[in-house]
Amino acid sequence: LAACVEALADADVVGGTAVPDGDVAYVHRRFGLEATAAPHTIPVSASNALYVRAALDACRFDPALRDGEDVALNHALAAAGFRLRGIEGLLVRHEEWKSFRQSVGWLFVSGKGATRQLARYGEIRQPDLAAAGGWGLVGLGVVAALRGRPAALLALPAYLVLLAGLHLRGKFALGRARPAAAAGAIGTDALLLGAYIAGRAAGLGAFRHRHDHEGPR
Repeated sequence: LAACVEALADADVVGGTAVPDGDVAYVHRRFGLEATAAPHTIPVSASNALYVRAALDACRFDPALRDGEDVALNHALAAAGFRLRGIEGLLVRHEEWKSFRQSVGWLFVSGKGATRQLARYGEIRQPDLAAAGGWGLVGLGVVAALRGRPAALLALPAYLVLLAGLHLRGKFALGRARPAAAAGAIGTDALLLGAYIAGRAAGLGAFRHRHDHEGPR
């Protein structure tokens, strides 16, 4: 709290970094990996966040954007002229107790929310590129399978495993984990990322909805 109050001297909204990050909370609890501080993809995402009163008087959480509401609030605050800052080195212990099934469902709806945010704000972030890669491999795999090369369908699982390995390297000290724990974590995270990418695809209707309401540009 003291660090956040001090940081408000040159910002209006501040926050720290969750350790472990929310998208790997289940993997952390299940496999006991050593979590590291991975920067958030938005300036302030909860994590002991502190807001000046005027910020929340001017901008509120939008119930219609429940999945990804922190991204929407960051955009609203920035558009209103408020200064947002993530405090380097402020680490916040983050524990969750979702089951694997609950984590799959949460990542799916988070994926839908992320696609909706992309449709609304047009800001491309690293998760958008990862999802696009998965969609591309699904399309190429289906085309190749129809042309008599069903083995090409294995490209997507291979991509998810590779993506999971890179994802977890940024969230944990993976090199210090037991090999069995590291392998189990990567396999589990690959399934969770698959749910997220499926959610991203399920949210594509948001682009049509935006076009219907905004008309041609």
